[in-house]
Amino acid sequence: MLESSLEKHIVDYAKRRGWWMTKIKDMSCNGAPDRRMICAKTGRIIFVEIKQIRGRLSEGQKEYHKKLKAHHQTVWIVDSITLFREKLDDLKRKDLEL
Repeated sequence: MLESSLEKHIVDYAKRRGWWMTKIKDMSCNGAPDRRMICAKTGRIIFVEIKQIRGRLSEGQKEYHKKLKAHHQTVWIVDSITLFREKLDDLKRKDLEL
């Protein structure tokens, strides 16, 4: 599946579950994740990097992700709609346990 098709499926799935998805265009730095997800109910923010199967992160992406994590942000790297669904559904289960 092309990265653009995968991205569309991911955005549609997340929106149906109450997440607001925005495209990230950080002109000041290379390596920004593709999408930022914001949960309408909790305000939780998750950054999503979408890759084709066996796609690799660039050095700029690795560095950007490292900075986000240093600021206690969640970064997901997904290469399939199945993986994205699993992560989102797992997150929902964990939230319900709280």
